[in-house]
Amino acid sequence: MDFYISVHTMTKLDNILNNYKRQILRDFYDINNLTIDYQSYENKYLIRKINKPFIKHNEYNRNNCIAYIWKKNYGKIQCTHSKKNNNFCKRHINKQNYGIINIL
Repeated sequence: MDFYISVHTMTKLDNILNNYKRQILRDFYDINNLTIDYQSYENKYLIRKINKPFIKHNEYNRNNCIAYIWKKNYGKIQCTHSKKNNNFCKRHINKQNYGIINIL
């Protein structure tokens, strides 16, 4: 099943979550009388690094399993194991979590 969420909805949700996080951090800061200034305390927990996966364009390898896998920093790529049965490796014969490559 594929779902599509608009950028506007994702931005709105992100803003709601960040405001909620700020409220929790402010309450914790006030209750515990921390010595660090509030702005640096907030930045420590709210600023996040966004690691966008770079896309690795692989050519289809006919000798490998036709299931897709998710590889950190690469995204969705073809499984690198050899075919064993019905175009799949032992790991993906029964379950393909990220789909399969369409063979025409």
